[in-house]
Amino acid sequence: MTIEVADSKSESSRVLATPEGSLLLESYATPKWTRGDDGAWRQIDTTLRMTPDRGVAPVATLADVSFSTGGAAPAVRLPIAGGEVSLRWPGELTAPTLGGDTAVYESVWPDVDLRLRALADGFTWAVVVKSAGAAANPALQELRLPLETPGLTARDRADGGFEVVNDAGIPVLSGGNAVMWDSSASEATAESSARSGAVDEPQDSLRTAPELAEQTELPTDVEGSDLVIRPDLELLRGPETVYPVVIDPWTTINKAMWGYAGSENVTRDDGVARVGQEPTGAGTFRSFFRFNLTSLSGKVIRSVKFLTEMTHSWDCDNTPVNLWRSADLTTSGKQPGTGRTWRCGWSSGPGMRTSSARRLAPMTRSRTFPWNSPVAT
Repeated sequence: MTIEVADSKSESSRVLATPEGSLLLESYATPKWTRGDDGAWRQIDTTLRMTPDRGVAPVATLADVSFSTGGAAPAVRLPIAGGEVSLRWPGELTAPTLGGDTAVYESVWPDVDLRLRALADGFTWAVVVKSAGAAANPALQELRLPLETPGLTARDRADGGFEVVNDAGIPVLSGGNAVMWDSSASEATAESSARSGAVDEPQDSLRTAPELAEQTELPTDVEGSDLVIRPDLELLRGPETVYPVVIDPWTTINKAMWGYAGSENVTRDDGVARVGQEPTGAGTFRSFFRFNLTSLSGKVIRSVKFLTEMTHSWDCDNTPVNLWRSADLTTSGKQPGTGRTWRCGWSSGPGMRTSSARRLAPMTRSRTFPWNSPVAT
């Protein structure tokens, strides 16, 4: 039985003492814990609940985000050291229906819903257009949401999306471009699973873009005091479009240290680390992870294990996957904006070519796969 070492925990790591007398560092690429008002660590819980003073808020996350209870109040409020960020819907909101980490505001426009979702280190909001009649609404030609940042400054990012900076010019919050998709992939995905014999876990197509959906990336711009997204009208109103259509950007306070790059610059904003071939044939993905290992300085490292959970594979044969030590991942988020490019290579500098490989077998459910990596000093 392992015992957690006192005062060793951070947002993404902890140290355990083992019965053999050694210490085990667990370090994660995404946050696992946050401090409560009492200063005690607690596991991150994005479940939304109605609160007396903050409106709709998650149980425990790194971002002190809250959502509207309806009416003309800001849809999203996020206090940040030195100021606050708030995002408004262009009109009054209906009272939300809460389910897990998501608040659904039905019929903010005819047959159009707004969905707000809490993340471990931020939030995402999605506009769901449920019919061709709703898609014809002129208001959907340009989504313009008032963005208020008292004490802070919002600006566009050179690599897409936007960021909010403090007086020192340091980013305290960032948002990526939006991803827009329709529901055309549902039958194709079901047919593919039936042919392969795979049993896929259920996927909510309103939360993440299905692999084979018609989709596109939309620039997210700051124009004056507004956050502006212009939907792809061909996808929104095209004769082949299958409804509902989802428009989904994301915003975080930059605590998750991972990202990916695609050979064809394809973006999938669904929080999934991707490796290998893109199912639609649009090139290949590589994923990058960063771990805080500063506490290992001066220590003797006897072994290293890298753990991943594979949730889906499109290949029915054994698939080789390689793990490499790469150059530093300097920024977080999905591609673009990860600080990674396809041509960056797997290694940089002396001693950076340590690698490990394993072959992943076909799967019918989520499984954890370990790499017992060579020790790299």
